Amino acid sequence: MKNFSFISYKKLRKTWMYQVLDLLSKQKLKHFRYLKQRFYNELVNGFYVYAKKKEKDNDDNNVDDCVNYITRYTSRPPMAENRIIKYEDDKKMIRW
Repeated sequence: MKNFSFISYKKLRKTWMYQVLDLLSKQKLKHFRYLKQRFYNELVNGFYVYAKKKEKDNDDNNVDDCVNYITRYTSRPPMAENRIIKYEDDKKMIRW
């Protein structure tokens, strides 16, 4: 695995626009085809995306951060016990 701290905002904007318009087009809204084409014609750079730039870490192999991240998620159950309504051992089923 390799960390990248660079995102092409040009590609991100166009990809975001495509994904949003694609999801909306599946909703079968009236006259959406016209609106979708208008967006593509007028918003050549894509939709606006607010994405913060990642600050460069002093040490890419920061062991303390890695250990904190791992212990945070391994020391807690994936779901709170009070949310469990029923447990059926014979079916290996949990209802919450």
